[in-house]
Amino acid sequence: DPIDRFQLGRLLLLAMVSTIIPRNVREVRRAAELIRASDLDWTLARVPILTDKTGTFSKAGYYGHGTVGMMLTRADLAAFMYKQLFDTRFICKAPAVSSGP
Repeated sequence: DPIDRFQLGRLLLLAMVSTIIPRNVREVRRAAELIRASDLDWTLARVPILTDKTGTFSKAGYYGHGTVGMMLTRADLAAFMYKQLFDTRFICKAPAVSSGP
């Protein structure tokens, strides 16, 4: 996302994932391009490593701004997506979402 700032750990993780499953990464990027180009009200939730731990609460923001981490529980992802039905803060934006204290 253009709002992201440089974050070495995130870039290394992305490079690793792009090496292991390049086709999946290309498909996700292409889907995001199509969604961004649409006239719809959309929110793209960018997720880091998903875990099955108990949900705490989710943080949403942009990489390199000190607001999001590298782990997200599935429960927190579900809660974030549900909130987007009523919250207009991220309409036509692609925040990164993570769990955290």
